[in-house]
Amino acid sequence: MKQHIPNIVTLMNMACGCAGIALIFSGFPVYGAMMVYLGAIFDFFDGFVARALKVDSEMGKQLDSMSDLVTFGVLPSVLLVYLLGVVDFVERDYLPFTLADGSIPMATISWYLILPFFVVVLGAGYRLAKFNIDTRQSTSFLGLPSPANGIFFASLFLGLSTNGFPLWLSHLILTPITLYALAIIFALLMVSEIPMFAMKVKGYGWKGNEFRYALLILSLPLIIFFQFAGLSLSIILYILLSITQNLVKR
Repeated sequence: MKQHIPNIVTLMNMACGCAGIALIFSGFPVYGAMMVYLGAIFDFFDGFVARALKVDSEMGKQLDSMSDLVTFGVLPSVLLVYLLGVVDFVERDYLPFTLADGSIPMATISWYLILPFFVVVLGAGYRLAKFNIDTRQSTSFLGLPSPANGIFFASLFLGLSTNGFPLWLSHLILTPITLYALAIIFALLMVSEIPMFAMKVKGYGWKGNEFRYALLILSLPLIIFFQFAGLSLSIILYILLSITQNLVKR
């Protein structure tokens, strides 16, 4: 029974992704977006539990990737579809666009306008499959981790729905061109060979952890002042700091 406990935690991550998608289709995407955060918590603790119980397994590794694909790949792409559906309301200056009961009005979207958003799913799937067979990613990452992708889009959605961004920026983001561009950029980041640091530390000293501490120090005021919007900005900061670290090492 002990060997199945981490897998149960991993499956809870997948369940969060499924619940988030169901909430979006039920007209409550705000709660659906929050399922990304809950899934990320389970995603963190499944590895912790596996190491604590000393029951690491190949099945757990594969199950973890499948769960991540649902929660941090499929769910964010569906959130993007919903954002495209509220563009018409934003053009009429209905901001914030979340109703009192937590629901969000959405216009009807032609099926072919939805397809480009699923490049996020393809990017996450490729990234997770590569991670499973890539021995170079034991202490750091090559490409944007799928949980960071999921957190970015969930935070972007929640930041927009709560008016967390300045009005001009909300209008800039909530256009079809920007939404499609974000989907393509983050899909490319996931499949890229760009080295990105992990938050795991071997020691607590400054040396060797400069960029990790910089991320924490700079992200804190962003999250305090901009809340969900600040969290999405923190993911962008993580990407920029990772790129900066690579340039410094050269």
